[in-house]
Amino acid sequence: ESVSINTPQPTDVSGRITEQDAKQIALDHAGISESETDRLRVKLDYDDGVQEYEVTFYVGNREYDYDIDASTGTIRSFDSEIEDDYNIASAPSATRAATSSSSGAAITEAEAKQIALDHAGVSESETERMRVKLGRDDGVQEYEVNFYVGNREYDYDINAATGAIRSYDSEIDDDYVSSTEAAGAAVSEDEARATVVARVSGASASDVRLYLERDDGRLVYEGELIYNGTEYEFQIDATTGDVLDWESESVRD
Repeated sequence: ESVSINTPQPTDVSGRITEQDAKQIALDHAGISESETDRLRVKLDYDDGVQEYEVTFYVGNREYDYDIDASTGTIRSFDSEIEDDYNIASAPSATRAATSSSSGAAITEAEAKQIALDHAGVSESETERMRVKLGRDDGVQEYEVNFYVGNREYDYDINAATGAIRSYDSEIDDDYVSSTEAAGAAVSEDEARATVVARVSGASASDVRLYLERDDGRLVYEGELIYNGTEYEFQIDATTGDVLDWESESVRD
């Protein structure tokens, strides 16, 4: 699934869209004008055999990165994050103004989820594998929101105190497993959860978060369990039920 955009048709003799087209696709998706940006760069390159434009720019201290298919204009991936080391004093006045944001009370998990959905322009009913996790990064408490729309994965880090989007990215996941494929897995989700809780005494199956993925052509369950101050991450073979990977670490402050 691709990001919905007004895709220009190839306009040069090579059959690809122009550099200007690629730049405008990224700006339109970000919802900003070129006059608001700083350090705008466009580069034609290859990734996994696909010719693409890499478009990078700043708005205030927020960096945006886009990979755009040079043949179709499809946004193959994009991400954005706040760059703490950005020299805001050298930026245009319009971009300096863009760095200011209002702060509010601590937000809830549901509010963090809605912030991500609103930014992505989708409703929760369109998503699969919605996960929201409260964590900490560089001393900042944040919600990590992850979900799929078709085979496109979205990841957001949202400040738990202000609701500001600290970073986000989206890309097409070639290893995505559809609901139809998942229904045919030899090992069910309930059986995979039972395998996990059997290793963590006292934990409940309802606390286990997992999803079916394809890894080197093999169907596996990947997921996590947070229990009693410890986070467990695992990978379970969806055909045999064998535990392929198991890691744990303390999540206490």
